[in-house]
Amino acid sequence: MTSAASKMSSPAPANGGHSNAALLTAVARPPHDPWQIPLDHRVGWRLRDVFISNIEVSPLDGALTIAVDPHSGRQLNEASGSFGGLTTPTNVAIGPDNSVFLLDWSTGHLRRFDPCRCVFEIVPCIGGFGHQPRQFANFAGIDPDSGEHPPIFPGIGICGGNLFVADPGNHRLQVFSLHGFALRGFWHPPAEQQAQAWQPTAIAFDHRGYVLVADPANGCVHQFNPGGRWIRCIEGMGAVRAMLIDCAHRLYLHSGPDHQVVVYDLVQDKLLGTAQSHQHVAGKFGQLPFAVTPEGCLNLSAICLKQGIGNNLFDLHGNPVIGVPGKGLPVSHSFAQQAGYISTALDSRLYQCQWDRISLTGLVPEGSRIKVYTYSAETELSDEQILNLSADAWATAKTIFPGQLELPDQDFQTTTGWDCLIRSEPGRYLWLRLQMLSDGNVTPRVQRALLDFPRISLRRYLPAVLGEEPVSADFTDRFLAIFDRGFRTVESQLDHLAGYFDPLSAPAGSGKGGARKNFLGWLAAWIGVTLDRQLPLERQRWILKQAGKLFPLRGTFCGLRKNLQLYLGLDQIQCQQQKNCAPCSTPKPPAWQLPQLILEHFQLRRWMFLGAGRLGDQSRLWGQSIVNRSQLSGPQTNGNAQLGVSQLNTTQDPFRDPLHVYAHKFSVFVPGCIGRSPQRRKSLERLIELEKPAHTAHQLIFVEPRFRIGVQSMIGFDAVIGCYPEGVVLDQSGLGKATVLGSAVRGGPELRIGQQARIGSTRVN
Repeated sequence: MTSAASKMSSPAPANGGHSNAALLTAVARPPHDPWQIPLDHRVGWRLRDVFISNIEVSPLDGALTIAVDPHSGRQLNEASGSFGGLTTPTNVAIGPDNSVFLLDWSTGHLRRFDPCRCVFEIVPCIGGFGHQPRQFANFAGIDPDSGEHPPIFPGIGICGGNLFVADPGNHRLQVFSLHGFALRGFWHPPAEQQAQAWQPTAIAFDHRGYVLVADPANGCVHQFNPGGRWIRCIEGMGAVRAMLIDCAHRLYLHSGPDHQVVVYDLVQDKLLGTAQSHQHVAGKFGQLPFAVTPEGCLNLSAICLKQGIGNNLFDLHGNPVIGVPGKGLPVSHSFAQQAGYISTALDSRLYQCQWDRISLTGLVPEGSRIKVYTYSAETELSDEQILNLSADAWATAKTIFPGQLELPDQDFQTTTGWDCLIRSEPGRYLWLRLQMLSDGNVTPRVQRALLDFPRISLRRYLPAVLGEEPVSADFTDRFLAIFDRGFRTVESQLDHLAGYFDPLSAPAGSGKGGARKNFLGWLAAWIGVTLDRQLPLERQRWILKQAGKLFPLRGTFCGLRKNLQLYLGLDQIQCQQQKNCAPCSTPKPPAWQLPQLILEHFQLRRWMFLGAGRLGDQSRLWGQSIVNRSQLSGPQTNGNAQLGVSQLNTTQDPFRDPLHVYAHKFSVFVPGCIGRSPQRRKSLERLIELEKPAHTAHQLIFVEPRFRIGVQSMIGFDAVIGCYPEGVVLDQSGLGKATVLGSAVRGGPELRIGQQARIGSTRVN
């Protein structure tokens, strides 16, 4: 704050008392700490087609990788829909017992592979062209493109004991029982979700058993639950030829005019990008029991029990392929040996900016390396000028060898990996160039690039004579950068110090040296909370976040119940949508009622009250044998002491035995899966011992998915009565287990078998 004396002593402006300083442009001055420009898949890699060569952005983590050589490897967009051999072709499905089913497009028959005879046999009573149930229409396929690829043909799939067959010609999805091939019904999306009559083709299944069906006619993917109820429609997918879901719940769709493979995240409901080679995603899928050739042929030698007959290679119609010995073996995959990347102009907005440092995060395996180059200029150059730069114009020129760049610990926010000083001349704009080299078997990965600017060296605290001469100043800056980097690391941790004291952001130490970096456990020790390492990390953080609120409730019924809800993950509170991104203030009511989990045994007493008591099954008269006390025989009484039956009880209070039997005891009901894990069971026992009153005794009961009257059926604890389901709808549901027929329509005529209803020739599907 400026004092009054200083104001009086300051000279008056020459323009009559008004200063023009506020109207002048602020002079750009370097900051106290360097700024940063990140490059990754979240903020963008600043890609331009003319600046990249053999570079592919991985759809899994958005890293820069070398693309697979199209002449030596398999591609995800193969015409058969096998995604480079990661799955079966669209018209082939594998059963739970490794049985192979094939839909012959040319005849409309469903075929099943006989491993004893090594041939595809026609499944009886299913297939053939027609419009009746169990038949398929003669579908010519959809070909929205110029004809470079085959048309889109219907597919099949197996999940949950059902066989799904797409019937686009009849605009339906037929569902058969895998055992007996009984027709369960036809599935359709709602009429309002169909701009045109839907044509189901490719079929995929997620981890919950939900069925995803491609609809090229409407350019979307429909999602059904396992019971056939339509859930939603994923729009904008185009003419999907094939679909595949990996272990991370990502949906791969072979679609688009360029026949690209689009990756869609089913959990976050967003597109992740495109992919070309399966080498980057092969680790996310299970291994097939047989090989699939690039042409879509099936090499069933591994499951054929009759060896020595032919080469066991079959085409997409189930016919053996003759005269192609050895075909069908897996093809070796190799990457391009060289790839290049140049970023667009990175603007520092500082005149004569001395760019400081570049940090890379990723992985350089054996057999690969990365070369890093930079170029700076005071004005922004055109693309042609950048491409025509000579090799000597690019500075820095550092090489990253295997072992020098590894994936960092995901728990820390600080940047780890490889870094070096930027040796380019001062300039406002900078271009980053990466040259990736490989032996063809592996590819380096660059997940993030971070550029610091301007260079703020510790030389500013030294005598000015050390920076007068440019060569000496450059040497001093590079020498002091060794110490400056360490100081900056400590300062960065201090800048983010608040994150270490928040359970939702404290590092949990799951990476290398995790025990030393487990700040989450260290934070829990402050308040005397022991975290169960068997629980998911998100739940551990949430338990520690809520622990302070539960301390006043320790030793009470409410406190123990809330701790059990936290441990079991039953307290997932969602917030109402707030305006202007305001924090959550109104909890959203849960869609279901939380279970009680705890049963206090005093509630099991069935007392008789005078004037209201009633003898019967619900009442009990307490006698002397309630706790099986021993009683000796006397002149007027007969003793009941029996060896192996009676017990000696030192508590001399037999008149209050009915109260003591159910006093200070309770039962805890938890899912049975916890009891099958000794670690989780021990952890739960420890939690109950810490939170329950010291004078009480508890009983842990593991609930299995059963409903047994008189044995295990306590409503609200281990048994739940669901809501009554709605009736079936004609043409949309099939009769089977748990099918409920709807009640009669009010006001309409009542149908009675033999009087007002007649079973005729009308067919109900």
